[in-house]
Amino acid sequence: MSDPFVHLRVASGYSLQYGASHPSALVAAAAGHDMDTLGLTDRDGLYGAIRFAKACLTSGVAPVVGVDLAIAPPGGHPAEAARAGERVVLLAESREGWASLCRLVSATHLRGERGSPVTTHDLVAAHARGLVVVLGPDSDLGRALEARD
Repeated sequence: MSDPFVHLRVASGYSLQYGASHPSALVAAAAGHDMDTLGLTDRDGLYGAIRFAKACLTSGVAPVVGVDLAIAPPGGHPAEAARAGERVVLLAESREGWASLCRLVSATHLRGERGSPVTTHDLVAAHARGLVVVLGPDSDLGRALEARD
């Protein structure tokens, strides 16, 4: 019987300082725990996505591909987002979602300073087709919920 819990926010070793394992090692561990689905959301890019998807195909684990991005507060400066630590995780739910992720990551890197990509609510909205937005504890909504605001 497969594990019904699905890890959707996992960073590979391609997310320097935030992940340590190669995507194939993550998939092997998931398969070893009878998990039938696993998500990969590397920080600030889709660095391990292709290796992850290929490993999933050979192991029978269904891949969920996404990205973990810093997000600027509405009307705020990108540097504020980096200091505030606000992040958003976006998951592709289809091939169209994969294309949207690629375009969003590219647009995010193009608008930011080298080495510190920060997206905006407008960029996410412009590339939202086929994406699922996951707002965790390091998002503006997550922080408001935690503060009971």
